[in-house]
Amino acid sequence: MSSFQKNTVAVVFGLLLLISCSGNEGLKSDEKTEQSESLAVSGETVHENSTDLSKLSPLSTEQFKAFFPATLIGLPQTSFVESFMPGLGTGSATYRTGNRSIRVMIIDGAGEKGSGAVSSYQFSHTKDYDEKGSWGYTKTIYHEGIKMKESGLSEDEFVWALFYKDRFAVDIEAKEVTKEELGAIMKELNLENLPTN
Repeated sequence: MSSFQKNTVAVVFGLLLLISCSGNEGLKSDEKTEQSESLAVSGETVHENSTDLSKLSPLSTEQFKAFFPATLIGLPQTSFVESFMPGLGTGSATYRTGNRSIRVMIIDGAGEKGSGAVSSYQFSHTKDYDEKGSWGYTKTIYHEGIKMKESGLSEDEFVWALFYKDRFAVDIEAKEVTKEELGAIMKELNLENLPTN
């Protein structure tokens, strides 16, 4: 295992420990044990998947460019940003008309750098969310069987995050878009077409 992978595993387990230790004041001993065991299993799953992903080759810039559609729910693609680090497969496309916009960022978990880059998404994917605050809300939703974390920042500003097919970290940031439009966004984005080499 490379030093990068060891560091990634250490960070993930550190996060697990931090999460398992915080907010447990009101829990009974059995509940604390169950929560800790669940987090340990999640950590093992993340580690195993990271090891498998590190053996794969990340998608190229050309593959990402070919994947993103020219328009998304009627908004034209106005920019594409390619991978910012050698050995890490990423692509980000922005769709905009006026103030209405959607930014889709995808990180490929393949390769040593990729497996580390998506580890927080892997762990987040194992949790269920239901949080509210003055900033908005975050909750777990399912869209056509795909588990997603939805954050509502206002009535027309949302962030959807998911870990797709145990490989791809996907963030969709939408402004002046309703959450009812998620279905059309996902249909047109068609993550099923992401190449897996």
